[in-house]
Amino acid sequence: MFNFLSSVFSGLPSTSSYEARLLDQEKKYTVYMETFESDEYKRYVELKEYIYSPETRNFNPENLYGLSRQELKKAAKDFKQERSMQKKEFKRLKETKTMKTYFYLKKYYAKSFAEQERWVSKFYEDFSKPELDPRWTDRQAVGEQLLNGAYYSPIEDLHIYSSNNIQQNGGMLKIRVREEQKEGLAWDKKFGLVPKMFRYTSGMLSSSHAFRQMYGKFVAKIQVKQSPGTYHAFWMGTDSKRPHLNVFKIEDHNLSVAVYTGDTTIERKLKYTLKNDFYIYTLLWTKDKIVWFINGKKIFETTNVVNEPMYISFSSGVFDKKASSSMMYVDWIRCYRIS
Repeated sequence: MFNFLSSVFSGLPSTSSYEARLLDQEKKYTVYMETFESDEYKRYVELKEYIYSPETRNFNPENLYGLSRQELKKAAKDFKQERSMQKKEFKRLKETKTMKTYFYLKKYYAKSFAEQERWVSKFYEDFSKPELDPRWTDRQAVGEQLLNGAYYSPIEDLHIYSSNNIQQNGGMLKIRVREEQKEGLAWDKKFGLVPKMFRYTSGMLSSSHAFRQMYGKFVAKIQVKQSPGTYHAFWMGTDSKRPHLNVFKIEDHNLSVAVYTGDTTIERKLKYTLKNDFYIYTLLWTKDKIVWFINGKKIFETTNVVNEPMYISFSSGVFDKKASSSMMYVDWIRCYRIS
């Protein structure tokens, strides 16, 4: 396992180069669509259809019934002049900057553009606003719906969520784990909700009340400043414990991906030395399979799929009493559906 993972992570494209490639593809596609929607292109298509249509190419004035010979001769002359003018304009258009750009992009990037056109953006967030977008909530879905928005944690947890651990500034979402005591509600299977003094506070953010999606592509750029005893996760969930998807979960330096359905658990643990850097995590979810990528490189795949709309979430927490403070940064997230 270790040798396999060493080869996986040593072969990852750098985050900066992978993101630059993604941005370059988006820019090229934007330029391509601008040329496609330009007046020059529309006129080019119009002229092409006219000049090369069977009616134009096979035009014969003798087929115009009811005209005198003189009128037929004039019609043939007018048609020839018009077609000549159209051809000159068509040739001129092909040499314009707009059309040259269109031909170049279509020739060399048609395949990547076709892939981009498969996907429609349904959710985008770059955390650039002064305050969190109302599509986000920092409370669990159950607490939001049944506990008047109260924070709570399972009785065995060492941390309780707190809005103080969620920050958005500098175009970045920051979720912090703090070593501090805070009283909160704990869920006990026997006694229900009971007060408890927690040793740590942490944070979570989800779209449970505003955005859910079944199938698609979910991409986020994330950095984890890890410390022993803490975890950070990018995951997808429902109003129940299952089904559940981990786009990733990092405990210490252990990375895992997982899918939990009603009666099945598929989990892959990946051990590697975590760099203090951003990575771009991607989950591709279709009706047939779920595939995980890091910086564009596939790391795991399963056919054990979920068939239920899920919300997206980021969260951090504590699993060891000797844990210390840590942080997760989210630069941006994009969610797509097949068009």
